[in-house]
Amino acid sequence: REALRTLDNMGILECKQGSGNYLHGTLGRGFSDALSMHILMDTVQQDEVLQMKCSLEASAFVGVVTHGMEHSDLEEMARLLERMENAPATAAEADEQFHRNLIRWDGNAMFACLAEAISDALGDTMYCRVQGEKRKQLNVCHREILLALQNRDIQLGMKAIGAHYQLIEDALCKGRELRYAENISWRTGGLPGYRG
Repeated sequence: REALRTLDNMGILECKQGSGNYLHGTLGRGFSDALSMHILMDTVQQDEVLQMKCSLEASAFVGVVTHGMEHSDLEEMARLLERMENAPATAAEADEQFHRNLIRWDGNAMFACLAEAISDALGDTMYCRVQGEKRKQLNVCHREILLALQNRDIQLGMKAIGAHYQLIEDALCKGRELRYAENISWRTGGLPGYRG
């Protein structure tokens, strides 16, 4: 029973009284719960969590560009971008799907699991916290990410992803310094123009 309870707490198993035990396909819930607790207890800062998400996304971007993607995938990203720019009621959902797709299309299941857990741990969508002119700048970043995917331009993609997460960090953490460039330069050869 203790082992089942531990697996349930880790998010591997779901125990339903009177129904049975069900295996989950991911470890995301357990990681998300643990990460949420660390954020709540202030042992992990939100900007550190954003650095992790930025690093995951940058790494996934390189993988997607290196291995290529289907034309239909690019069309889907363009539709999501259109929703972000022109349909405010569904913009946050479109943003979430845009980033989820980018990480998923790399094919690294661990990246996808961690990115999902990070998004869950941060609560409401990061996109919602960026308002006004900064929201427009965020959408410019999305457009540049899409352009970089279309042209298989790693440098432009890294620049756009870094700028995207910098805008979110500014909105969430009110100016705390980031180290995005330090965290992902091993994969990209450095990010031009970012604070770090």
